[in-house]
Amino acid sequence: MSEFGATSNVTLLGQLTRQADRTLVGWTYWSWKYYRDPTGSADEALVGPDGRLRPTARVLARTYPQAIAGKPTSLSFDPTTGRFRLAYIPDHAVRAPTVIMVPTRIHYPTGYCARVSGGSVTSGPDSQFLEVSNAPAGRSVVVTVTAGHCAVMARAAGSSPSRASS
Repeated sequence: MSEFGATSNVTLLGQLTRQADRTLVGWTYWSWKYYRDPTGSADEALVGPDGRLRPTARVLARTYPQAIAGKPTSLSFDPTTGRFRLAYIPDHAVRAPTVIMVPTRIHYPTGYCARVSGGSVTSGPDSQFLEVSNAPAGRSVVVTVTAGHCAVMARAAGSSPSRASS
């Protein structure tokens, strides 16, 4: 999709980013702050003049894969709940882990729960860079991230967590 922006419309930004997820297309937003750029306005910046994040930042500060040790098949993120899901076919020739950037301050201030099928979490609990190693003979990997610690969520649901990061 390339670069987009020049809007303070949260609904539009949500639609654009969901479509990018569905089609597995990367993107970048312009702009972080207003620098008196004649091509935009102060309303379009993610950070206001007072230094606080605007509502658009919550939609655009997303959990996303920085590197995938395989071929992605699906990606989704819900900025309202913080639920993230990535599915991919592992490439066993790749020795590096899948790395997922997790905006802990914005979407997971009390922690997050990462669950993996077809692999395992290798980073520490609540790391801003979630690392996942593929299972040696796995045919698919699915990573989900949800707000809240796995143990707390399991107690509330009456079950035990599996492959949890925290």
